[in-house]
Amino acid sequence: MNALTIDDLVKAGLPTFDLAVGGTSNRPRATPPKGVIVHTPGTPFAQRAWMSAQTAKGGQKPIPAEFDVAAARRFDAAQFQPGYLIGQTGAVFILESDAKRTMHSGKLGADSPVANVYASGAWRDWASPSDGSGWHRHGRPGHVVYDYWDVAWPGAATPLDVYPWRDLPNDCIGIDLLPEPNTGEYNAAQRSAFVRLVRLLAAAHGFPIDLRHVTTHTLASPVERGTVKRAGKIIGRHWDPDSRVWAHAEVVAEAAR
Repeated sequence: MNALTIDDLVKAGLPTFDLAVGGTSNRPRATPPKGVIVHTPGTPFAQRAWMSAQTAKGGQKPIPAEFDVAAARRFDAAQFQPGYLIGQTGAVFILESDAKRTMHSGKLGADSPVANVYASGAWRDWASPSDGSGWHRHGRPGHVVYDYWDVAWPGAATPLDVYPWRDLPNDCIGIDLLPEPNTGEYNAAQRSAFVRLVRLLAAAHGFPIDLRHVTTHTLASPVERGTVKRAGKIIGRHWDPDSRVWAHAEVVAEAAR
């Protein structure tokens, strides 16, 4: 099975660090990766990484490259990790070989109280919001809660109808974008690195660059990664990564050019 190397990324002009040796042990893939799912580790993770980098410098403010390295090292030891992390400087950290399957997304509906919840439109009745309270019926019109998903995939009943990996998003490669720890934003260097990395992965593994094969964690797993709770009310929100600061369809179109 093909796997990008640090030389491949460097030749493409990407500043790259290889942390694939050591760290979390992951299983070999049975089949080539079917696409890419982009994630965010969130601002709390970024803030902890920033504090770690600051502590390593004896309390001095870390430079962005030091922040990136601290975040990558935290991810490298984590059970749930992507294959790649793109830091705030645009540096790409290889956390695992493409030939191995990382636990970046999880099986759709794995912890749902209803078996095969994504097999029909019934998934829209459920939410597992970002506060970690677990799966429960939200009691609101599903088309209101998940309106962003219907805009992305008009006419589709379920993610199983859209994505070639169906309910196994770990059959893709995960790419995490490290947010700025205070604002949660991404920058032009990260966008450029993502575009070039996706092009390399698509060429290596033979999947097309389109929205069915390069998607976000929220769109791939809307119940698990697409709702928040505000004053006891469930609200649909594309937060992984935050669509207010990551124009995913626009970035994928750029990568496909």
